[in-house]
Amino acid sequence: MAEDRQIHAMIEFIERDAQEKAREFDDEAQALYDAEKAALVEQQKKKVINEFQESQKKAEIAHRVTRALLSKDERLRINDTRLAKLDILKSDAEKKIRAMVSAGGAPYKKLLNDLLVQSAVGIECNATVTVRKEDEALVKGMLKDAEAAVKKATKKTVTLTMAQANLTDADWGGVTLRSADGKITNQNTLAYRMETVFTEQIPTLRHALFHPLGNQ
Repeated sequence: MAEDRQIHAMIEFIERDAQEKAREFDDEAQALYDAEKAALVEQQKKKVINEFQESQKKAEIAHRVTRALLSKDERLRINDTRLAKLDILKSDAEKKIRAMVSAGGAPYKKLLNDLLVQSAVGIECNATVTVRKEDEALVKGMLKDAEAAVKKATKKTVTLTMAQANLTDADWGGVTLRSADGKITNQNTLAYRMETVFTEQIPTLRHALFHPLGNQ
């Protein structure tokens, strides 16, 4: 009987030891599974975060590009609109100047005389005077007074003569003086003067046309 009890006790010990080992193995396996699962979850979480951040960066870049393109298109549209307005202004000015020239009244005659004297004083030497065919007789009658104006302003005696050639329709009117030696040209055509004034006054014109209330 004593032997049977010992054998039974040994069997129970072996079974308990086996069960404990089995639990240890189960615990170790569960711990390993939990660790691997946590690592996998963390890895997937980082992957999702990275993908989300990358997606955000791409979306932000796309947004910036779109905004830049829209801004560029808007600037171009505004610039085209402003250029169109300036072109209209130039066209209107040309029409008014041409109308004054065609009328041939006192305002144009005075302007011709002023341009002739200004050019003659500026060139300060013997020169030929080129004008429209229609203005030849009128300007020819102004030459002596222009020579006198040069004498008064510069103390120099000059001789002004009419050129053989004439200004073209593209010049609108006005005068061009060329020194007798051909080295100096003083262009005072109406087209040239308007273009010069228009270029010089571009900042003022832009402000008057596009910022009339001084908002910018």
